[in-house]
Amino acid sequence: MKTALKDNNNNFRYMNNQKSIIYHGTKVNKCESMNESGRCYALAINTGFTTNRGNLIQNILFPKPTNFKFIQKSIPVFLGMVACFVVVQVYFMYEYTRTRKGK
Repeated sequence: MKTALKDNNNNFRYMNNQKSIIYHGTKVNKCESMNESGRCYALAINTGFTTNRGNLIQNILFPKPTNFKFIQKSIPVFLGMVACFVVVQVYFMYEYTRTRKGK
């Protein structure tokens, strides 16, 4: 059973307040509030990578390496376009020189 923190102005100490800490996987069955609003509050002081939020933070900070195949697959397309350009350039140069000789 967990207990509420004492209502004093001392700083929170992890080792001194072990009975007030809720750990990963803890399920709250009943909550009794001692304040006027009737609400219970909990504060996470440590989030591990086993939770959904911790997993999200881990993926943002340390993304998995990705293999971009776009560059590998675009090289043959680029070479094909260069080959077409060369063929068209040679044809236009041939036509230009042929028409210049005719004048």
